[in-house]
Amino acid sequence: MGGATVKNRRTEMRTSRVKNHLTALTRCLAFGFCALARIEAEAKAIVELSADLLDAFGSAQVTNASSCELRRPASAGGVKQDALFEHPAAVGRRARVSYSLNLPAVEKGQLLLFAFDIGIADGARLDEPADGVRFEVELEGQKVFANDCHECRWQAHAVDVSLFASRRVLLTLLTDAIKNTSYDWAVWGNPRVLLFRGLSEPKMNPAGKVTIPITTGALALNGGMSKDLKVFLKSDDGVARVEWPVSFSASTELPAAWAVRDFNFPHAREVELDWEPRDAPVKIFAASYLPHTKLSLVSATRAVVSNEESVPIRGQVKNDGRGQQEEGSAKVQVQMGGQSLTARVLPALAPGEEWQGEWDWKTPAKAGT
Repeated sequence: MGGATVKNRRTEMRTSRVKNHLTALTRCLAFGFCALARIEAEAKAIVELSADLLDAFGSAQVTNASSCELRRPASAGGVKQDALFEHPAAVGRRARVSYSLNLPAVEKGQLLLFAFDIGIADGARLDEPADGVRFEVELEGQKVFANDCHECRWQAHAVDVSLFASRRVLLTLLTDAIKNTSYDWAVWGNPRVLLFRGLSEPKMNPAGKVTIPITTGALALNGGMSKDLKVFLKSDDGVARVEWPVSFSASTELPAAWAVRDFNFPHAREVELDWEPRDAPVKIFAASYLPHTKLSLVSATRAVVSNEESVPIRGQVKNDGRGQQEEGSAKVQVQMGGQSLTARVLPALAPGEEWQGEWDWKTPAKAGT
């Protein structure tokens, strides 16, 4: 935009008129689609990312760790996801990564969970003398989770932190070497605080299955008295069924009662859920992530333009959120000075996907008008 100018054919005088119009275009684009996307999402259960502990790692306090770093991605059991690597430095001195977080308010029908996966990174030799790692979570100095891990595979867990809502809290991730530090390659997968809103338990269809109209979102599972479950997700777009093993058993006194899994079937219309054992007293909630559609580029297609000519204006929109932007749920409205250009309805945009459009803009007849 800074390079775009208007050149008067007769006087050769330049003006910042185009630059000003393009700046106005940026503001207009950003306002238009965000409002519509928000209205669309409010009609169903949604899950909001309240805090991403990987993004916040730069402000965290690390102590007693021989190594602590972000891994984008980390691998456990051949499955990759972004994670925090935290290796305890010595026996009897737990490694600590502490975060100061502002937790949101929680209303009736809402659920606030701290969700994460734990595992030992691939490549670790877990025969003797290695004895695994103990993962712990403290909230305001109170231990709310503890579990020993002895495997190179991800295990999903979540802790209900609703009692700490509407407060600034100290949340700490700890790893304990147990009896030795051999291959204590502890990884915390995608640790995050999630606020679930508008929740209701899905109902069974006539075939005895649970079907949800959500294709990009998160599942929150409460296992009740169950110890080990297998949850299956099957979309209607021909993609192979996804199996999610969940374990609520623990060798410590504070196992998690919840587990959370993100899912994304961008080409499906609905997802069918099933689990084994079928008679397990589980509670399952499903919610959609919100899209975060933002303007990533706006510019004239030429660096120098003249008065009273048609100039293509290019706008680029990106979905930076975790949720799917549904087709037709948002549009881009462009106004340049007194001109209202044709509105464009956005297509479906998966997380990370971009859309680009062009508009023909008639530049002012005179410089300075």
